[in-house]
Amino acid sequence: MQPNPIVATLFGLILTAATVTAEPLPDPEALRAKAQEKSSRLEGYRELMNDPDPNVKIEAFKALYETQDPALRKIAFDVALTSSDPVLRNMALKYKLFSMNQLMFNWDNGDRTSSVRVESGANLASGNFRVYASRYSSARVIGDRVEFDEVGTCSGALEFDGDRRLVGELLCDGQQEPAYIVIR
Repeated sequence: MQPNPIVATLFGLILTAATVTAEPLPDPEALRAKAQEKSSRLEGYRELMNDPDPNVKIEAFKALYETQDPALRKIAFDVALTSSDPVLRNMALKYKLFSMNQLMFNWDNGDRTSSVRVESGANLASGNFRVYASRYSSARVIGDRVEFDEVGTCSGALEFDGDRRLVGELLCDGQQEPAYIVIR
C-alpha cells in the first residue's frame, strides 16, 4: 500500500517546522546598549554635517551619501538640503537630482503632471545633466536653481525652496505656468 502523498507532505512539513529554532531574544540591556550606541553614532554624523569647517561638512556628506544605510543617507540629505552653506546645499541638490530616476513635474493648477527620465552620466562638477521626455534635453544645476532647456514643450528654471521642492514658472506653449518638482 502506497502512503498518501498529502499525508507524507504534511508529515515532512511538520518535521521541518519542528527542527527550525527561533533566534532567542537578545538581553534587554544588550539591546538598549546597542540602540544607544547606534543613536550616538548617528548623532556624531549629524554633528559632522554641521561642523563649522566647510571641508568637514562636504567630506561627511560624501561619506554618508556613499553608504548603503538609508538612515545615514537620510541624515546627509536632511542636513545638507537645509544647510545655510550654499556649497553644501548645491552639492546635495546635485546628488539628489542625479540619483533620481525620474522627475515629476506638477503644475500648480493641478490639472496635469508629467515625468521625465533623468539620464545617467550627469556631471557633478558642472551640474549638467540630461533628461528624456519625448526627446533628449539638457538641464543644469546652478546654485539653488535648476534650468531646463526643453522638457516636452516647456522650458525655464525652478528654484530650490529649502523644503524639498523646486518651484517656479516654466514657459509652456508660449504661456508662463507655475510648476514644481518634489525631490524627496
